Amino acid sequence: MDINGVQFNDKFSLPNNPRFQAGKPSKMVGWVIKFSGGYIKNEKQANYALLAVAVIAVVVAILNFSSGNSQKVNFPVNAINPDNAGSPADIQSNQ
Repeated sequence: MDINGVQFNDKFSLPNNPRFQAGKPSKMVGWVIKFSGGYIKNEKQANYALLAVAVIAVVVAILNFSSGNSQKVNFPVNAINPDNAGSPADIQSNQ
C-alpha cells in the first residue's frame, strides 16, 4: 500500500474474524432486548441498560462494604483464659 510515498505493511492488519465484525449485537445485548418486555428496542438502549445495571451494582457494593457494622465487638473477658487452657499433653491424655 502506498499513500503519499509512505508504505504500510498489511501483514499486521486484523483478521476477518466474524466475531469482530460490526453490526451484530452480542448475546447479552440480545437477551436484554428479548427479556425487557418491549421497553428496550435497540442495541444502543440495551447497552445503556447494561451500563446502568453495572453502575448500580458497583454503587451498591461500595455502600455495602463502606457502611459495614462499625460497632465494636466486645468479647467476654474470660473467653481466652490462659489459666484454663491445657497443654497439648493434657489434651492428648484426656482422649
